[in-house]
Amino acid sequence: MTPELESRSARNSRYQRLKTEFDLPERYIAVQASLFLGSRLDAFAEAVAEAARQAGLPVVLIPICHHLNDLVASRIMRRIFNAKAASCRPAADRKAVKTAAGRQEAASETVLIRRILNTLETSAVLSQAALYVGTSLHGALVTLSFEKPIVSFSPRSMKKNRAVLAVLGAEDCVLNEVSELPRRIGETLRGPQAQCAAGLEDARNRLTAFFDRAAQVIWSRSGTPLSRPLKFEVSSGAGLCDGVKDDLDRVKELSAQYRKRIPLVRRCAAFVVRNNRVASEWYDRISHWLTVRKADDEP
Repeated sequence: MTPELESRSARNSRYQRLKTEFDLPERYIAVQASLFLGSRLDAFAEAVAEAARQAGLPVVLIPICHHLNDLVASRIMRRIFNAKAASCRPAADRKAVKTAAGRQEAASETVLIRRILNTLETSAVLSQAALYVGTSLHGALVTLSFEKPIVSFSPRSMKKNRAVLAVLGAEDCVLNEVSELPRRIGETLRGPQAQCAAGLEDARNRLTAFFDRAAQVIWSRSGTPLSRPLKFEVSSGAGLCDGVKDDLDRVKELSAQYRKRIPLVRRCAAFVVRNNRVASEWYDRISHWLTVRKADDEP
């Protein structure tokens, strides 16, 4: 489990360094989203911004899925959050936002993590959040492991988040409709703390059992001695691991077949773009812009 990867004092020390580096607020909503939301990304950001405004809490935008260029999505959302904050100000204050000092004040309500964090740094930020809202399943699981509330969002066609969180007894934390976000975020933040804590503790216990089982499978396959007793037999773990290995071999086979269908020029271009961070970010920005324009042009 993530909380067990380092001591509480080490995690707190790590968080204090991040708090100083990014000027993190005392209490905040951690928000993440990926570009696969396409035209729904703007609506997602506007809904979360409205919920944060109603709750009176600042937002920390934290990139988690680096392979999906979450940093680009976070920058897009920051503009929407800042515009939402400015539009909710009185007329005199809106004029002030046009000045450099005013823009800095408006931006202080939304903090952007401007670099890629490692696993322990990401965990430290999520461990101190009042709430996590995002599309990343890993972000939701890490936050749950610290017994903090979550609102997991994913398109209805994507079943992964709901299926995994249902195993943990947290299926109610999953939303598929953007319009439901403000209400659900508000209810989660205002919910009975005792009932919420009990549900989170149950989810954390289930999550611990899940990772214990995963560790058993890995360790039984590798032959590495177990550092502590687990609940599952080594023999069953080895059998499970054999099944997983067969599945992974099949996935590799299908991936190789798919790559052969992609023209060589396209594969080379993708390799060049994805190995240059600036080019990769601009590619994703343009792709997102084209996706939004296409959605706007559809009847």
